[in-house]
Amino acid sequence: MAHQRKRIALLFCGGTTLNQKDGPGDSVRTERDIPKWLANFAELALIADVEPHFIYGGEAAGVGKREWAKIVDVVSKRHGQVDGFLITHGLDTLPYTANILAFLIQGLNKPVVLTGSIVAGKTERSVIVESAFQHFKGMEAKANLVNAAQVAASDVGEVVVVFGNRVLRASRTIRATTPSANPFDTQDQSVLGKIDFGVRFSANHPKRTSKKPQFTNVVDTKVTIVNWHPGVDTSMLRQSLGTTLHGVIIHMSESNYIPEDLYQLFRHAQEHGVAVVLYTATGPKRLKESEFILVYHMSLIATLTKLMWVLGKSRDLAKVRKYLQTPLANEMLNS
Repeated sequence: MAHQRKRIALLFCGGTTLNQKDGPGDSVRTERDIPKWLANFAELALIADVEPHFIYGGEAAGVGKREWAKIVDVVSKRHGQVDGFLITHGLDTLPYTANILAFLIQGLNKPVVLTGSIVAGKTERSVIVESAFQHFKGMEAKANLVNAAQVAASDVGEVVVVFGNRVLRASRTIRATTPSANPFDTQDQSVLGKIDFGVRFSANHPKRTSKKPQFTNVVDTKVTIVNWHPGVDTSMLRQSLGTTLHGVIIHMSESNYIPEDLYQLFRHAQEHGVAVVLYTATGPKRLKESEFILVYHMSLIATLTKLMWVLGKSRDLAKVRKYLQTPLANEMLNS
């Protein structure tokens, strides 16, 4: 019996530059660039048949809810016709897109893989790309994309990030906090799989299922993060909470202590319908947990994107609390 070729949908959302010269066909900035790019990257055809979709061709900083909605639209319409999805993306904001997609596409029954080129195009400015390029000088940009394509044709059933030889859960992906050969990491240093003469996943990785995934393309971006530390000017917080925000994440310092004036400020905001989330990486100590929404078991990026997703569904604060504190996309650390 002949082996049936895999078919993957390739979504272009930046991060496509194939070499430093960035000549014709080396980057996809418009839909018209796709045929030449595919012709320059014939290696992809060895892995699977490719179905191209153009999402965005600018710098990574320009990716937001409009591009996220486009990605979800393609995945929802094509998930029954392809074996997996590969999304190219500029590296600087890739963790944000990866995390939000983990919430917008739940119960996934096939791979959705994000990756990006280690080479910046002529019009791109990227600190991450420059750093990654220094570490990966010996590896062609194509190699990174080939690895990701292998994962997109594999049996994993989750949104993941592939860079170098590592496969990371999208809902746990963050920018690496220490200099390393890989610009991405997870807060608990967990790795879902590795690529070395094939793709090897951890024993309990989520696999393809016949279950129908759930798609959402509505997010509420009227959310911000405020870093609080002893001595911070409370007028800045008061101004932030007095705008049209629907949610605010207070990134707490190590002290986990809320002075009385801040407590009253947060309480006033919550009484006026603002979801006040206290984020601390060290867990609850003296925080008034019953008053506000306490989060300490996710990365900060996962908390931000999950809050956007939750508020897109409901602004009922009881529901917001329940959703934020309930594991939905393998985002909870150490689980």
